[in-house]
Amino acid sequence: GTYSLRRNIDFQSQISLIGAGVGVTILDFNNTNSGLRFVGTLRTIGGTGVTTTEGSTTVTGIGGTDFTTASPGDILFVTASDLNFYSEISSITNATTLVLVDPWPMPAVTNGSFRIFLANRNCTLKDITVTNNATTSVTEGLLTLSRVINFLCENVRFYKNNTGKGVAMGDVIDSEFRNVESSYNGDSGTDDGFGTLNNIRRISFYNCSAIGNFANGFDISSDAVGGIDFYSCLASGNTEDGFESSGQVRYIGCFSSGNDGAGFQVTSTKDNSLIFGCHSFFSARHQLPF
Repeated sequence: GTYSLRRNIDFQSQISLIGAGVGVTILDFNNTNSGLRFVGTLRTIGGTGVTTTEGSTTVTGIGGTDFTTASPGDILFVTASDLNFYSEISSITNATTLVLVDPWPMPAVTNGSFRIFLANRNCTLKDITVTNNATTSVTEGLLTLSRVINFLCENVRFYKNNTGKGVAMGDVIDSEFRNVESSYNGDSGTDDGFGTLNNIRRISFYNCSAIGNFANGFDISSDAVGGIDFYSCLASGNTEDGFESSGQVRYIGCFSSGNDGAGFQVTSTKDNSLIFGCHSFFSARHQLPF
């Protein structure tokens, strides 16, 4: 059936929302500033950065950090140059030292940018249509994901956010979208079908589509993003680019057509991106770092 909603639905960890099918179970937000939100808790830490050592579990804060506001089980997300990596916190030693569950496996980082958050974990959204909201923030959409790990979205249609994004993502890790459509969203140049707000890591899109959005179809725009894969995805009729990325993104068997901007826009020469077996027709241009 159709469910008439006028407030955000906020999900805690370990929650699944499963409908009877796309177009069968419909969540209608009645043109209100509300939607579905899977959001973790950002810790206020301060400081200018962290230092890590390969093979060590010890992390040192720099520039006035206060790790005592974090808790065991929180996630440390570090970004430095071309590296972004996250690790779970085991314990807090004092304001400037914390201990990770596992040794830091990446090259050493000195004064790297970081965030610490309590993640929203292990949620599922499946077999449903979400429609007709009017978010007033560029950081939110019909679906808002922030500080999320192990999220699965499957067989879902996000349709007609009248003033914003279809799907808005930031600090999303190890998650998947399968057969998800985000279409006819927005009224301004920031209103993407799928849009990232900051770093995402190890996200896969399978058979997803973005059609008729006011901005980009898929906008994966973060220099620190890593491990993003698109398989057999479609971007058509969007006002800006079909697919836009500035991180380490792989496009395999994707199709772009009729976008007013680029079919595929890969904007940074350091990306190490891959485009394989893809097709683009009737878009205004293409921008590739070749």
